Amino acid sequence: MSERLYWTQHAPIERRPQEIVGSGTDRGLSEIGIERANFLARQLAKAAFFFKDFNETIVTSPLRRARQTSEIISDALGFTVVVDDDLRAQHFGDIEGKTIPEILADPQLSPHLHRNLPEEKLLTDAAPNGESIESAKNRMITARQRMLAGEGSPLIITHGSVLNTLIGTARDLSVKEWKDISAEFKGKIIQDSGLEISSLELPNEIRV
Repeated sequence: MSERLYWTQHAPIERRPQEIVGSGTDRGLSEIGIERANFLARQLAKAAFFFKDFNETIVTSPLRRARQTSEIISDALGFTVVVDDDLRAQHFGDIEGKTIPEILADPQLSPHLHRNLPEEKLLTDAAPNGESIESAKNRMITARQRMLAGEGSPLIITHGSVLNTLIGTARDLSVKEWKDISAEFKGKIIQDSGLEISSLELPNEIRV
C-alpha cells in the first residue's frame, strides 16, 4: 500500500472572456501557467530530498490543463505520467461552458444553476447530461482510495474543485462551504498520509 500521496492543483489556465459555468471545459495553460508549471518543476527538483518516497510517477486528470502541468514537470524530473479519468473536474452537462445569462434564459437549464438550488438539493441535482456533486465526489474518493491501495507515493495533478471536494467532505462542511478551501493550498503541495482524508496537510518544508 502507498505510504502517502502528494497532491497539487494544475497551473493557471487561459483566462475566460466572461464568466462561464463549469470546470470540465477543456482549456489549456496560460503563458503564466506554463511559467508556473516550470517553476513548480524546479522547486520539486530542488526539494526532492523531502519526498524520498516518490515513485517517480505523476497521476493526472485527463483535462488538458492538468496534463500540460504534468508533462512540464515530467520533462524536468523524468517521471512517468499516468492519466486517471476519475481525477477530472465535475462535468455540468448541458450548462457546461455557458454564461449565467444564457442559463437563466433557458427554462430547462436554469433550475440546475447552483445558486438557484437549496442546500438539500445541491448534492444530488444534475443538469442534463451532467454529473451531480455526489456522483463526482464518489468517483474522486474512489480514485484516492485506489491510489492509496497502490504502490509508492505518486504526485497527483488535479483540479481545485477536486481538492475542495475531498477536503470539504473530510471536514464535514456543507457543499457551499467547499468553494473557499482552495485558498489554503493554491500553488502548494499537499501531503496525504492516507490515514484519513482529513490528514491532508501542507508540509512546512516546501512552499512552491
